[in-house]
Amino acid sequence: MKKIIKYFFSCMLFCFPFLVNAKVTCSNGNYNATIDIDKTELTMTDTANITISSDFNYEIEYRMDNEIISINKETGFVTPLKNGNTKVNVVIDFIEEDNSTIECTSILNFNVVSNDSSLKSLTLEELDISAVFNSETLEYEVKLPYSYEKINIIAEANDPNATITGDGRRYLNDGTNEYEIIVTADNGSTTTYKIT
Repeated sequence: MKKIIKYFFSCMLFCFPFLVNAKVTCSNGNYNATIDIDKTELTMTDTANITISSDFNYEIEYRMDNEIISINKETGFVTPLKNGNTKVNVVIDFIEEDNSTIECTSILNFNVVSNDSSLKSLTLEELDISAVFNSETLEYEVKLPYSYEKINIIAEANDPNATITGDGRRYLNDGTNEYEIIVTADNGSTTTYKIT
């Protein structure tokens, strides 16, 4: 007959980039295991590792509330699948001598954020520069008649969760005018585009 004792431990997200340590214990059976996670916040190009150590025989199962990440049961290798948050129940079944088990659960939280700080489009209302736009080209130079008093910079990020500053209407001075359009990704990384 299977005996089940549940113990819940919450691990906070703000541990990144430091090692996250969650210790699972079962006080009645004197069982314990240590769960080490090297990071809980990932970008789509990151990976993480969950390492479990125990002096007792155990079986491991990962239960997730959505498909934001995938976890290899054998290696604990964490791969992000898409942006978002997920709660992972790390279920450890400690195996007793009679082959019955005691189940302990640790709750871990993972956050997958975008590192895409590129633009999808960049143009001016007064002069269409979309034909020469390339998301990897960061500087553009345009010439306008002196009669123009202002311009409207129109920018759209590749990632809808990214934020853009520096776009919108800008007044022109005689001579050279420089404007920076800064795209900030979910993970805080930035890319700066310049229009002269």
